[in-house]
Amino acid sequence: MIKPPKLEKGDTIGIVSPSDPILFKRGYVKKGIKILNDMGFKTKLGKHALKEYGYMAGTDEERRDDLMDMFENKEVKAIFATRGGDVASHLLDMLDYKVIRKNPKILMGLSDITLLLNAINKKTGLVTFHGPLVAWGINCSFFKLKEMDPFSKKYMLKALCSTKPIGYVKPVKKRIMIKKGGAEGILVGGNLECIENLIGTKYEPDFKNKIFFWEEFREYVEDMDRILTHMRLHGIFGKINGMVIGHLEHYLAKGEAYERFEKMIKQVTKGYDFPILKAEEFGHGLKNATIPIGAKARISNSKFEILESGVR
Repeated sequence: MIKPPKLEKGDTIGIVSPSDPILFKRGYVKKGIKILNDMGFKTKLGKHALKEYGYMAGTDEERRDDLMDMFENKEVKAIFATRGGDVASHLLDMLDYKVIRKNPKILMGLSDITLLLNAINKKTGLVTFHGPLVAWGINCSFFKLKEMDPFSKKYMLKALCSTKPIGYVKPVKKRIMIKKGGAEGILVGGNLECIENLIGTKYEPDFKNKIFFWEEFREYVEDMDRILTHMRLHGIFGKINGMVIGHLEHYLAKGEAYERFEKMIKQVTKGYDFPILKAEEFGHGLKNATIPIGAKARISNSKFEILESGVR
């Protein structure tokens, strides 16, 4: 495992768009950059970060070059994604993983950026960070907030700017232990659909003895059932130590809808005794704790603790 150097005030953060274009939401990126500047960080916008090339933020080569340029630029200490999308997978075979390994830096994002976070972690051993996007997360103007959400800001700075473990992640809503128990393991995960896209490829995460955390966006219970059943058939549930399920954006996980969801989770994991915790602290929502992929964590009844810092 390789830990990137911690981020300090005055350091430069590279801003890239490895997937979909920003389009008419460029103001969201500018607001996110201003918020980072107000926190005391410098920023460097990728050459093609605001470009539109059909449904992509530039050609595959342009998006690859922006990301690799940030890893190679000695001035840049961390790399944040503007947004997610659908085409980050195009870059996986195009990255120079040897260069990334020689230039370990913080890489943060979520949604489609899950593909890059896990592929880079798998190929290089670099700890990567599932956390807020610049346009949707660091900028929260669409939630009528002028600044970053305090919960998200607190855990982002804890994860990226301190060599102390994040420790106990405070609940934002009541947690539910779908399957009781306790477990420790290295964190792996992100967006569920994107994790499925890596299965069977050379970028598939190593799930052995891991805490698998996942969230979803615009997927119904039957869609999540299909993906999780694929993972079961692939033997993944026989490897992991525990599961943490985050925010399910656009899926009403309450009342009858939640009962259907929990029934599905219990059915698809039947025969396995690892603990399963339902939490709300990460995903496509306002509250979003930054999670280091590659660091050790613990589930203990309704507690979720990150036991190891992802930076050095």
